[in-house]
Amino acid sequence: MIKNILVVDNEDYLREVIAMTLTELTFVVSEANSASEAITKFYELGHTFDLVITDVAMPGVSGPELIKKISSYDQNFSKVIFITGLFELPLEAKDFEKIDLKIKILFKPFLMSELVATILEMGKNKD
Repeated sequence: MIKNILVVDNEDYLREVIAMTLTELTFVVSEANSASEAITKFYELGHTFDLVITDVAMPGVSGPELIKKISSYDQNFSKVIFITGLFELPLEAKDFEKIDLKIKILFKPFLMSELVATILEMGKNKD
């Protein structure tokens, strides 16, 4: 079951709307506007995130690089939703072949109902 979610996006409005929507649905949500802030929250809150929702392209460290770092710190971390406005996704399967992750991708713009449905679907599988 997914309860604790970290939302990472440098676009304040989108991150805040996602966080507000998920909080209203009783998820426990933390926000970060960059990968470095996300890693700090990850440590501060004791590796308690069931899911990370992250933008792919952010200044500095990208979403995929963030996920690689988190999964190297926490062997139990297993679920990520990448959100992106890019038409061509800069992810290659080899980037994550050694990491046992459940990955979903949502392309911007997306409906909040699509995001919630994706979260609920990912939460059905126990990990």
